[in-house]
Amino acid sequence: MPTRPGTARCARPSGAADPQFGIIADSLTKAARLAVSEAEPGLVTLRTYSTAADPGRAQQAAQQAKAEGANIILGPLLAQNAAAVGTVMASTNTAVLTFSNNSDIAGRNVLMMSDTFDNRAAELGSYAASQGKRRVFIIHANSTAEEAIRDAAVRGLSGTGVQVVGTGSFDLSQEGLTAALPGIAASARAAGADSLLLTSDTNAALPTLVGLLPDYGLPPNEFQYMGMTRFDRPPSATSLPGLQGGWYTMPDTTPVGEFNQRYIAANGNAPHLLAPLAYDGIRVIAEQARKSGPAGLTPQALSSAGAFSGATGTFRFLSDGTNRRSLSIATIRSNTVTILKQASSRLGAFGS
Repeated sequence: MPTRPGTARCARPSGAADPQFGIIADSLTKAARLAVSEAEPGLVTLRTYSTAADPGRAQQAAQQAKAEGANIILGPLLAQNAAAVGTVMASTNTAVLTFSNNSDIAGRNVLMMSDTFDNRAAELGSYAASQGKRRVFIIHANSTAEEAIRDAAVRGLSGTGVQVVGTGSFDLSQEGLTAALPGIAASARAAGADSLLLTSDTNAALPTLVGLLPDYGLPPNEFQYMGMTRFDRPPSATSLPGLQGGWYTMPDTTPVGEFNQRYIAANGNAPHLLAPLAYDGIRVIAEQARKSGPAGLTPQALSSAGAFSGATGTFRFLSDGTNRRSLSIATIRSNTVTILKQASSRLGAFGS
């Protein structure tokens, strides 16, 4: 078949045993199709492939897509699948725009659409420094995921004017928390911390953690709580007393809101939280195809293309396969999300 300027193949986790993946896959596909419908006619040809959330199936789908004329892969979602696809696509220098937020898989021909924890930490650190909070103590669970977030936080905070003065960990249980908190509190105070960076999310230890911190001598009126995850997900989390006044990052609310309205108008239901990434992936492909044709879709061209704007705000790819995103700094006041610093529409120098 003829190769059009932007011939994209969307690898989605439909067909997986977990029904939640089917919901995500459907929303990603609808968002991508919405972007195609809004692009200049003929710029992007989109075809979707099921991966069943399996690395082997993902590789087969990518190879089939390439044989059928694809010059860029949008997806997959899961890190192990994206890494697998990146491996089989590397010899043809085909870019893989993954929806995963695991920066360990980024690089070579795998580029990340999702915001990274390094990026979140950098945005939080810059804001904290501007507010006079310069000595942060990181608290994380003893899990592979949260240890990776801790490491990303250390990297992201570097150069922001904020110093990591220590870290403390706990086993992921009520008993583990109560056993570890006395030592964590003593260490944070001894280190002269003025803020606490928490890696847990609201589906894990975060609600219990913020509820217990004041009881162990780390109250929010003395230490600024900051989160590496969203404090407003699910929306019911905004009513948690321990999260009131805490700082966290989120995408620019204006473009996300506008995308949600168009998605609902087109599909009759609200998009999944990850859907804007698929929409923005197609926008990137269309913009690069318009400017440079297929030559603009290589990993090298995308990494040097500069800033893009989409439903998730302003972002650009970095040479290491990660990205820099302009994020808003938010807090919760009286159970309501309040924006403290709006995401910028311009990106300054950051990363490589």
